[in-house]
Amino acid sequence: MKAKEGFPCFRDATHDARRNQVLRPRVPASSLVQISALFRPEFLIEIETIGHIAG
Repeated sequence: MKAKEGFPCFRDATHDARRNQVLRPRVPASSLVQISALFRPEFLIEIETIGHIAG
């Protein structure tokens, strides 16, 4: 439930991270690849975990 509620915000954060990558590269490319992988349904639980770490 929590992972689903946080999903849209997480997506916005991913978009911001990609935009910031161009302006100020502070997010490693590997992190963006990992974030993209998290959008697969089997990784919904990990989205919640990463969200706690990032937030």
